[in-house]
Amino acid sequence: MVAGYVRCCDEIKRVDAIFHHIPKAATHRRIVALVEDLRRFPATKVKLSATAPFVLCPTFEAAARKAIKHVEMSAAPAISGSKSKQLDDKGVKEDFATS
Repeated sequence: MVAGYVRCCDEIKRVDAIFHHIPKAATHRRIVALVEDLRRFPATKVKLSATAPFVLCPTFEAAARKAIKHVEMSAAPAISGSKSKQLDDKGVKEDFATS
């Protein structure tokens, strides 16, 4: 998947609909360096492939799911609203955490 990105990154940049989803320049350079390292060290490529034994481990799957969920949550818009209750009779705000 990463190698596919490196192969077609110039074409991806021309598509306006996904232009804001592509990584920044520094991240792009690190991805290209990773692909170059994988070409220089073929044994690493086998251990990091999609069919590697650690990928099929339930712990890895749970961690990947958690990471993906975290990214989706951080990309979601924040819920607007106040974390404190309305003013009470004395004109003091109550905090949800302390009440």
